[in-house]
Amino acid sequence: METLEYINKAISKDLRRVNLTSAYYSKTELVACDGHRLHYKPHLEPSDKAYYLTPGIDQEYPDVSLIFNQVSVTPQAKNDIALSDSELKELRGLIAMFGKKREIVCTLSFTQVFEANKTPVHLMNIKIKHGSLEILWSKEMVNGCSLFSESYNLRYLVEAMDYSIGKWKTAQFTISYFGVASPLKIEHLDNCAAIVMPCKL
Repeated sequence: METLEYINKAISKDLRRVNLTSAYYSKTELVACDGHRLHYKPHLEPSDKAYYLTPGIDQEYPDVSLIFNQVSVTPQAKNDIALSDSELKELRGLIAMFGKKREIVCTLSFTQVFEANKTPVHLMNIKIKHGSLEILWSKEMVNGCSLFSESYNLRYLVEAMDYSIGKWKTAQFTISYFGVASPLKIEHLDNCAAIVMPCKL
């Protein structure tokens, strides 16, 4: 997946907010934000000027520094994740189940369970409960995990994770959790990253 393709996932479709309908080169990063999530990649070298990738937009881009400030502190929990091509396809399939519905809430949690021999097993879980439908997608963690649980928009969460690098199409990233009602940060190996706001239930 190309960097710009990943960034563009967070572009707003709301034409009433024209300044969010294009990716934007600030002086320090390439960024796209729709008000609920932000995808970005830092510049290799700081730029002297800022501009929209889509020409003709004359509105000022929102100040996203407040969002960056919320994820610049020490996280309460931090987990390294690797998702295979087949696992990414499974997650894309969760989105496809709900078609064009964008407001599907899921719970992302990192949990610990004990097997019969009392060996702890660490899991990353994505749980969806929509009407009478309940789905649980889980991945066993190789090296344990930091435990937490929070609710997010399913599409935003999966699209933040879905950035594969290399011929094996594996996504490798770090998830940083900063506490209840705080943004979640997902940072990939090449510094492409996403910040996803939690859902207010």
